[in-house]
Amino acid sequence: MTTPSRYTPEPGSDPLAKLLRAGGRREAPDPERATRARELVHAEWQASLGERRRRRWQWAAAAAVAVTASGLGLLATFRPAPPVAVAVIARLNGDVERRAERGQVDEVPAEGTTLHEGDSIQTSPTGRVLVRWNHSATLRIDGSSLARLESDEHIRLLRGALYVETIRSPATDRGLLVSTPFGQVRHIGTRFEVRVDRDTVRVRVRDGIAIFAGNAIAPTVIEAGRQLSVAGGRATLEDGPAASDPQWSWTQTIAPRFDIEGRSLFDTLEWLAHESGLRVIYASPAVRDRTREVVLHGSIDGLELRQALIAVLSGSGVEHTVRADRIEVREP
Repeated sequence: MTTPSRYTPEPGSDPLAKLLRAGGRREAPDPERATRARELVHAEWQASLGERRRRRWQWAAAAAVAVTASGLGLLATFRPAPPVAVAVIARLNGDVERRAERGQVDEVPAEGTTLHEGDSIQTSPTGRVLVRWNHSATLRIDGSSLARLESDEHIRLLRGALYVETIRSPATDRGLLVSTPFGQVRHIGTRFEVRVDRDTVRVRVRDGIAIFAGNAIAPTVIEAGRQLSVAGGRATLEDGPAASDPQWSWTQTIAPRFDIEGRSLFDTLEWLAHESGLRVIYASPAVRDRTREVVLHGSIDGLELRQALIAVLSGSGVEHTVRADRIEVREP
C-alpha cells in the first residue's frame, strides 16, 4: 500500500518530479500514455486558475453586453443564447430525474433525451442511467447519485458513482474532466469509476490511466488495476479490483445494448469480453477465423454477461471454457 502524504510545495520544487519519486519503482506504462500523463499533471496545476480567469472574462463580457444594450435601447429585446447540448440519455433503469438549469424544472427523462450545460441527473437507489457524451465518451451513473453537467468537457459528481469509458483523445484535447468535492479526475483513453461518499472519494481505474488532483493533494497517476482513496486530506494509493472482478458488475446492468442478430460470433465475443473484463484466448488462428464465419441470431437482452457468453457459444460449433479472468475457445 502506498500512502502519499499531505502535499506542501517548496519554493522552486518540481511537482512532477516529486510525484514520480513518490511512486517508487514500478513497471513502466505504455510510453505514449506515460508522456500524456506527465503533460496532464503539469496542466492540472493551471486548470483551476484558467477556469477562474475564464469565468471572470465571461462575467466582464456579460456586463459589457448589458451596458451596450442599455445604451442602445435594446435591452428589452435581449435574449439569452440557447443552452449548449452536451450529451444524450441512451438507456435508463429504474427512477431517474433530470433537473434543467433554466427554470429549475424537474423532469422524468426518456431514452433519447438531450442534456444541456447546467442540467443535473439524479438517480434513486434502484435507478441507473447511461449517457452518451459528445466527446467520444459514455457515462454510467449508479443508483443514489447526483451529477451536474457543467460544460461539454466537465461533469461534477456530488454524490454516488459514475463510470467513464473513453477513447484516447488527441494530444491537444484535455478530454473529459470529472470534478468532486474532494478534487478532479482526468483520463487518458481509459475506463474508470469515481465514487463519492459523505467524506471520501475513490477513483478506480479498470483500463488506461487517470490522474487525480485535489486540495492539498499532489497530482497522482492511477494506473490500470489501481485505486486511489482520499479522506481527511490524505490519499491512499493501492491495488484495486481486476478488470474481471465482480465489483465492476453494476456497470454491466446499464451497459450499451448490443444486438447479436446477424453479428459474427467473433464480434459478439469481443464485446462480451470487453464488458465483463475477460480476455478471449483462441486455441489457434484457425479457431479465431472460424468464429468470424459463425453468424448469430436471436437476442441476449436480459441475460447477465456470463449467461450471454454461454448462450452464444453453445451450439456455435466451438468448444469453450469460461474462467475467472478469460474465455478459452478451441476446436470441438
